[in-house]
Amino acid sequence: MTKKCLINDDLIQKCYDNLLLGMSQTACAKSIGVANSTWFLWQKLALEKKSPYAKWWAECQRAEADLQANCLRSVKLAMDHGDSKAAMFLLQTKFASEGFGKSSQVNVNAKTESQNLNLSVNADVTNDERRAAIIRILEKLEPKSNTFENNMLE
Repeated sequence: MTKKCLINDDLIQKCYDNLLLGMSQTACAKSIGVANSTWFLWQKLALEKKSPYAKWWAECQRAEADLQANCLRSVKLAMDHGDSKAAMFLLQTKFASEGFGKSSQVNVNAKTESQNLNLSVNADVTNDERRAAIIRILEKLEPKSNTFENNMLE
């Protein structure tokens, strides 16, 4: 026995509305009461141009495109009113490959140093005496410099 297809005009509209609000596809699937696996199966069937899945998927994609257009209009409006952060956001996202994207640089040549310290303490000393001996040794250790920050600045 095959299951009845859940996709109808009301479900398509609910998906459109939720995705237009910015809901993720995972959350949208939950909101209509289907598992992620069902959502992805519907996508697969839509790509095979099977009805009604193709109509449903076309509306899902249209909702995401409409959301993007709405967001860009809002950013553009903010830019028109002098919000430079909105302009920078648009440049970083829309034109990232043209040199406006945020870049992160990590120095992979950073050097690490490891030291082993062995401490021998008589077995017949108290815990407080052991702690005091350890603290005396640790106080003698001085960091050479903050090599992490120096490497990041290079």
